[in-house]
Amino acid sequence: MLIISDESLIGDSLSGLPFIYHTAAVEARAGRTPYLVFRNREVLSLIPPRVLDQVRLVEDLPSLFDLDPRLAEQRIAHLYVRACHLRYGTRYHMMHAHFINNGSYPEHWEAPQLDLPRNSMTQEFDFIISPYTRSDSSNNKLWPYERWQALVDRLLPLGTVCVLGAEGDPQVFGGVTYLFDRPLREVCGHIANVRRLVLSLDNGISHIAHSLRVPHFMFYPVTHSPIWTENRNANAVRIVAPPLTVSVDHAWATIESALQQPYSA
Repeated sequence: MLIISDESLIGDSLSGLPFIYHTAAVEARAGRTPYLVFRNREVLSLIPPRVLDQVRLVEDLPSLFDLDPRLAEQRIAHLYVRACHLRYGTRYHMMHAHFINNGSYPEHWEAPQLDLPRNSMTQEFDFIISPYTRSDSSNNKLWPYERWQALVDRLLPLGTVCVLGAEGDPQVFGGVTYLFDRPLREVCGHIANVRRLVLSLDNGISHIAHSLRVPHFMFYPVTHSPIWTENRNANAVRIVAPPLTVSVDHAWATIESALQQPYSA
């Protein structure tokens, strides 16, 4: 089998990993080696070696098809996730949708484990916030920056706050530490070491927090599937509503409840 993940965004790239892990294991038990094309090289670097050892990475598709033109092909793409949601409504989360699109119905699946040992040298923060997104040009995922600042003002008495972002994102918050344009492994290290909570929109950071099993809170637009995770140990707390309708008091009440929940890594 040839598996193609041509997604450039972090969250969409991560969403295909459970299917890749599953397929690699199934093919290995059958004595076969699946081929893998993976566009996002930073996310690829987070896949555990035990998984990568079961696949053959491909850089040049034309030469591969010259070698074996009979390969079955499965694309891991957001387009296919949307098709699954249209067919099955909102029953399946995007990570699960790749199985369904391939005709597989595993009894159990989890968010992908990443190859990221905890590093004692990584700077730790009590809270990490990610108020930016690169996946929604209509901005229906965004929460106003002034509300984020009001939330930060309530977090600061409880501990340190770090803002993750990229070049060009506005640095408009006071009292925080900014970490912009850092390598993905470093970003994952900070998230893995967070002391209290990650707070984000529906973006790549929320997917990383999910995969690392760290406590996280997120705004989740109602235009998307309400199923965020079937992994009960992912420590995910959500507000499912158009972000513009969510007040600071509403968000804070939900976050306070999340902070009281036990952290099951």
